[in-house]
Amino acid sequence: MDLAVVLPPEIVEKIFSHLQLRDLLACSEVSVSWYKHVSNVRLWRPFVRGDEKYWLQKYQSKECNNITSNFDDESRGLNAIITADTLLPVNRYKNAIRQRNIIKHNWSHGIFESRTLMPQSCGLKAFSRIEVEYPSLAPQDCLYHPILGTSENGEEGLYLIRLDAEPRIVYKLVENMNGVDAEEFVVCVMRDYVVWVLGVTVQCLALQNGLENSKVQTVGTVCDNEYIFLTMDIDNIIAWSHEWVYVWDKETFELRLHRDLSPETTIRNVCKSDGIIIISLFQYNKQVSTVEVTNISSNIEILHEFELDGRIIDVMCSKDFILFHFYSNGVDRLEGRNKITGELHFLRTFPSGVFDSNVTQVFDSLFIYRSKFVGSVEFDIARPEADVEFRLPLPFNSIKYLFENMLLGINWLMEGRCVEFFVWDWVKNIKLNMQSFSFTMFNINESRLIALDEEGVLRVIAYG
Repeated sequence: MDLAVVLPPEIVEKIFSHLQLRDLLACSEVSVSWYKHVSNVRLWRPFVRGDEKYWLQKYQSKECNNITSNFDDESRGLNAIITADTLLPVNRYKNAIRQRNIIKHNWSHGIFESRTLMPQSCGLKAFSRIEVEYPSLAPQDCLYHPILGTSENGEEGLYLIRLDAEPRIVYKLVENMNGVDAEEFVVCVMRDYVVWVLGVTVQCLALQNGLENSKVQTVGTVCDNEYIFLTMDIDNIIAWSHEWVYVWDKETFELRLHRDLSPETTIRNVCKSDGIIIISLFQYNKQVSTVEVTNISSNIEILHEFELDGRIIDVMCSKDFILFHFYSNGVDRLEGRNKITGELHFLRTFPSGVFDSNVTQVFDSLFIYRSKFVGSVEFDIARPEADVEFRLPLPFNSIKYLFENMLLGINWLMEGRCVEFFVWDWVKNIKLNMQSFSFTMFNINESRLIALDEEGVLRVIAYG
């Protein structure tokens, strides 16, 4: 007797809702009736990350939400999902999970396609690097990459490249970049929004309605400053310097928050998460940091404010907590505080030199601390009672987050060229594979490594 046929659908759904992902996948292979029950989107939604849930609901029919593969071989890349036959309408949550699993498999086994874009093929003389900020590393959030291009007459412009199977320039964002310091120029890209600051003007290209219906718009103006930082979340555009911070609504460009600071105070960090913004200030005269946690999801409201004795190095957020990494009197302090109440939940200290350490978030409340003194240390800010786990010093200069159990270890030469990187399973503490390249700059997201090589050729190393 097939219970999936006999029992009411709501009872079958309740039973299946207690399964883990691996078991859910196995059940979908039992029979046609089980496949139909298991394809219920409500069963797959809990296994999708919070930010992906929002995008999958809001952008179901948008081009930017489609799976884009860089593989010609339909059996290896994301084409396996695109071309798969199905008995039911597409389950977008299931596809998002399948997409991540294929990409994780390709990273761990060294399966990739290498694509190139030469400036000459675009009618340009050369490409030049600029700083590109990707607030989200999900593949659909990183379909575009801005780059400086120099024409034959020496004029520089800002161009937008779409990272399809054949990368190509699709838009000229700024006609003339001559006189702009590329070292201080930053562009922020998140799904169908591209934002940059030109002089004191914040500009945006919104691509929700397709390239042919899009044009560059002015978001607002900021105070002049040598160093300007940009980031975004689902609903807001954020620009900040060491002296001020601005927050605009992403769709209407309405200014929602503006702060100017006194000369004796500087902004050390601005971090956003789930409708809140964390502004970390440093007061030189007191040598203390002040943290403001503000709700920006609806009405602007400061949730809580507190002081930390020292200078903040970095701030990161998990689902329920905020991690503060700061330096005070010869030690590194790691404090985990409740995101809503500000109450101290986690505290660890490590001996350190001056700013020689860093922290990488590997999964929600799990982090890895690294320094020359103690090597690498794994800790969970949601479980302060658990002992930290020490690991051996890692044989690479820096690490980047890829997936829940995977980090990318990178080795650099002194002149700034990347020579090799390792895919590292930090849970098992093993190297999965190693690749060697020579780049002058690169950006990493979950499905691609985007790089400019020594000859000025843009290279896309695609894992999906």
